[in-house]
Amino acid sequence: MNLDFYNLTPFKIEKIFFENIAKRVLKSKPALNNFEISLVLLDDAEMKKINSQYRGEKRSTDVLSFSLDPNLAEIFICPEQARHQAKKFGHPPKRELALLFIHGLLHILGYNDAGGAERKKMFKEQSAILKCVM
Repeated sequence: MNLDFYNLTPFKIEKIFFENIAKRVLKSKPALNNFEISLVLLDDAEMKKINSQYRGEKRSTDVLSFSLDPNLAEIFICPEQARHQAKKFGHPPKRELALLFIHGLLHILGYNDAGGAERKKMFKEQSAILKCVM
């Protein structure tokens, strides 16, 4: 996996944090090895624009992922949302960022969290991977 990283926020988050997670995810999901992934950290306002444009949701969200072609993808994460969620769930913000990145990677591989059995499968896989990386 080739990971391009763009932090467009004031949050001090380094590319190496996500690279280390990606290395561990690759052990259980080797199909990601063929991907070129752009990871972009955005503020709430920019995330709201993208969520509105592509999903019709007029609000910010925590993570969005897009498969652009069979081996090219983008993941957008909002650290502001991650920080709020981490506080709500009582864990460190870096854990939430790791979870969101893993979630985005699973979407790229075709996992779906729309509901039912697929959602349960995705969240079980997400939790298993998170235990390995944190």
